[in-house]
Amino acid sequence: MTSAEDQAGISLNLSALAEENMGSAIAELETATQSSAQENEEDRDSADASNEPIVLPPASEASMQDYLQLQQNLLRLTLVFTVAIFLVVLGTYSLNTALNYVIGAVTGIVYLRMLANSVGKIGREKPKPSSGRLAVFVGVMVASPQWQQLSILPVFLGFLTYKAALIAFVVWTAAMPQPEVAS
Repeated sequence: MTSAEDQAGISLNLSALAEENMGSAIAELETATQSSAQENEEDRDSADASNEPIVLPPASEASMQDYLQLQQNLLRLTLVFTVAIFLVVLGTYSLNTALNYVIGAVTGIVYLRMLANSVGKIGREKPKPSSGRLAVFVGVMVASPQWQQLSILPVFLGFLTYKAALIAFVVWTAAMPQPEVAS
């Protein structure tokens, strides 16, 4: 054999070896892909099983009383904030602006009640796909610019009153000394 024939033979041998290696690499890749797909399917099956709603045991009477007391305290504090801020706005701005604030504050109180009812049902009932909480806020904010008598800013700030009351409540309870529990 001449050197050209040797080179051609070597080249053919290398090509055959490359084809063989590529074939085995493709077979390994297919095997790995199939096993990965099976693992993903098993993971999805176990995830589907874990996505089932967790049923909580019935709430104790004491914990439900505590929750209802918390709801009432937040509602009272929000009403106190609403009246106080209404009086300040009434003294500073016009009656129309103060009434716009009250519309927003009442919307915030309705939102807070709906949120509290929704939180009270967590784990006890099937979750609903959507609730009307956001629709209440969006409805008022969309209606505000449509009417000549309503202004967006006082309505929006009135809506946020429940958040101010919530923050004040959290700060107040964090600052108060906690009573010691007798063991």
